[in-house]
Amino acid sequence: MNTGSATIGAIITIICVLPFLFMYMSKTKKKKTALQTLQQLASKHDCKISQYDFLDHMVIGIDTDKKCLFFTKKENDENTNQFIDLQTVSMCYPNKALRTIIVSDKKKNSVIERVELCFESKTNSVLPTTFELYNEKDDVQLRTEILLSDKWANLINAQLA
Repeated sequence: MNTGSATIGAIITIICVLPFLFMYMSKTKKKKTALQTLQQLASKHDCKISQYDFLDHMVIGIDTDKKCLFFTKKENDENTNQFIDLQTVSMCYPNKALRTIIVSDKKKNSVIERVELCFESKTNSVLPTTFELYNEKDDVQLRTEILLSDKWANLINAQLA
C-alpha cells in the first residue's frame, strides 16, 4: 500500500513539474540563441559584449572598451540587428510615444504605442537612430521595456561623458 501511494505520488509530482522544466529549458535556449546572435554581430565589428540585458525577444549589449552598442530583436521569425558606434553619438534618450484614448466624456487614458532608445548624432545632418524596444502592434504586453530604456540611456550617456 505504501509503495503504491509513493509511486502514484512520484508520478503526479513528475507530471506537475515537467511543464515548468520544459518552459525553463525553452527560455534558456532562447536566451542563449539571442546572446549568440548578439555576440556574432559584435564580432563582425571586432567587438566583445561586456554588458548586456535580455528581454524575451530582444538583447541589447555594449562593448565599453570600443564604445559600440549592439541590438538584436526577433519578430515573426526574423532577426533585426542594429549597431551604433557611440563615438558618433552626442546623446541618448528614451522615447515613449503615447496615444490618448477617450473612455468617456470626462475621462481620457494614455496608451504607450512605442518605447525606443534614440541616439542623436554629433552631426546634425543625420536623423536620430532608434532601437525599438516595444511596439504596440507587435508586442502583446508592455513589460520592463520602459525601465530597460531608462537604464540603457543612463549607461550610454555615462559612456559618452
